[in-house]
Amino acid sequence: MEVAARKRQQEQLRPIKSQVLVSSLWLIKARWVVVAVTLAIGLAAPLVGYTISLPALLSLAFYLLIANCIFTLVGLRLNTPEVSGRALRLFNDSQIIADWLAIIVLVYFTGGLTSPFIFFFFFHLIMAAVLTPVANFYFNASVVVILLNSVFLAEYFGLLPHQALFEGAVPAEIWRPSYMIVFLGTLTLSIFLTVFASSWISGLWRQRVIELYDTKSRLEETQKERSRFYRWVTHELRAPLAAARTMLSVITGGYVTQPDRQKELVGQVCRRLDGMLEVLNDLLLLAQSRDAAAKTDLEEVDLRTLLSNSVEVFRPQAAAQG
Repeated sequence: MEVAARKRQQEQLRPIKSQVLVSSLWLIKARWVVVAVTLAIGLAAPLVGYTISLPALLSLAFYLLIANCIFTLVGLRLNTPEVSGRALRLFNDSQIIADWLAIIVLVYFTGGLTSPFIFFFFFHLIMAAVLTPVANFYFNASVVVILLNSVFLAEYFGLLPHQALFEGAVPAEIWRPSYMIVFLGTLTLSIFLTVFASSWISGLWRQRVIELYDTKSRLEETQKERSRFYRWVTHELRAPLAAARTMLSVITGGYVTQPDRQKELVGQVCRRLDGMLEVLNDLLLLAQSRDAAAKTDLEEVDLRTLLSNSVEVFRPQAAAQG
């Protein structure tokens, strides 16, 4: 029982795993764009008066380039339906950690507390909500908060030199303790609110994927049952019809001339046809039971014509019986 339940759970999680793998491979493609943008920023910054460290940004772009080459090779090996959930989680966790290290370095060298690239963390937290299990969401948020606060506090206490975007970019008021507390508190709250919203949306998405998979499975099972039913009906109608046709061919072909033998064959044909009629009546009853709203269309008939047709149908059988 437990084995069956575990197998069913694995089947339900398979489409989620497939979608996570697609998102993970998409993140690799997006990282190539980030490498190009980082190089462009490093080369263009001095031309517009920014004091961003060019060696730092070039080193960061090289780091992302090497990391993404490794992720691309690993992603090609994992891009199979048989990939294990554990391998996929390890792969995604490695990508997230590598990206966070790159973002925190980018934030530090582009102004620290005043860096416009802080918001990259919000985007990446949303991606992490798609790529990682629900239990990891708030752990991820805590890691991001610790990384950002560590850099900002290290700058505040002079442990790290501040890297301004350009000369005079940081007003003295920004280092006031009251401002630092409000800013870091607001940033921390925003990060956890983002994770809360992302986890809620991700949970709904995962639940919908499971529901769609269950619906698809039920539809496939229904289709199989329908196919089996059609095969059964075809057999139940074709077998007696073929037998009746064979017996009538024997009579009409003149192979049986004895009246008693002909009468016996006609009786067998009638029994075959009665069996087919029973099957058709069962099918009609089944259709009516499945559609309670179905109503039989009644119309007036000429009783004399009906009786006349019935007499003509049974006249040969009556004549054979004398």
